[in-house]
Amino acid sequence: MKRPSSSLITLLLLTASAGAEPIRLTSNPADDRYPMFSPGGERILFESDRDGNWEIYAMAATGRRAERLTDDPADDRFAAWSPDGDRIVFQSDRRGGQKLFVLAGC
Repeated sequence: MKRPSSSLITLLLLTASAGAEPIRLTSNPADDRYPMFSPGGERILFESDRDGNWEIYAMAATGRRAERLTDDPADDRFAAWSPDGDRIVFQSDRRGGQKLFVLAGC
């Protein structure tokens, strides 16, 4: 599914309920985009260019313990959780063109 360019996100926000004030989860000056809750809701997957190119990150749903999951000079983008939350699939232009990769044990 193609993601519209108008959905660019510079901050990850979590809203407890409709009408509630959003809580800022990230404070890095880089772009953080396309947040996705894990199937159980305890973690958030997102992409960021905070280290110089697009990489995949995950953090606790509270915004703590952000960790980089990929580390490659090529752009790693558009990640999604598997239904059981044990794997992450993402797109990368490493190894000569747009390919899909899977991270296990996430």
